[in-house]
Amino acid sequence: MARIVTCQFCKETVPYIERHTLSNEAKVTNKGKTLNKYWHHECYPKELARRDILLKDQIEKNEMNETVKKIYNLKFDLPKGWWEYIADLREGTNRYQKFWKKKYKEGVPFSVIREAYIMSVADIEWARMSKKFKSIDQELRYGLMIMQGKVNDAFRKMKTREQQEKRNEAMEQVHIEDMKDNREVSFKRKEQENRDFSYLLGDD
Repeated sequence: MARIVTCQFCKETVPYIERHTLSNEAKVTNKGKTLNKYWHHECYPKELARRDILLKDQIEKNEMNETVKKIYNLKFDLPKGWWEYIADLREGTNRYQKFWKKKYKEGVPFSVIREAYIMSVADIEWARMSKKFKSIDQELRYGLMIMQGKVNDAFRKMKTREQQEKRNEAMEQVHIEDMKDNREVSFKRKEQENRDFSYLLGDD
């Protein structure tokens, strides 16, 4: 049977002898072996875009993690049970349902979860002072409930902030264009003022 290679994005296969028609990446593994991966030329830009999304998601996840640790003054990693709940919130799933099916990032973005935690700081601090929790896990579970109640507000707040930033950028661009126009007008006026009109005065 002829050897085949698979496009890593769309999963379609191509005979190995036609691999030169594909985009290719080679990676050296920990064991020193070279691992070749292939994509259709039209699929490779989509793969790069997917990587950018994954990188952005990972950065937001790290920022959220550090924010929560700071809220709870934790020096150690957050517990597995907490991460499972966050993963379900991020994916838009519930692993405790009877017919649980994992999705792919169809839930709440890490950036919104982080914003919801920031908006929940006062309530979390009040709960930590007024309630007697038996463990940090119990504190975190209670904080999760508080945070989840702020998710919709966090969505709205971030949407408003994004719209405001876009308006500010548009206004700044208009301001820059106005400055350019003013400089051009000023330059032309100076040219007119500096032009020599002595030839109009005759030989007197």
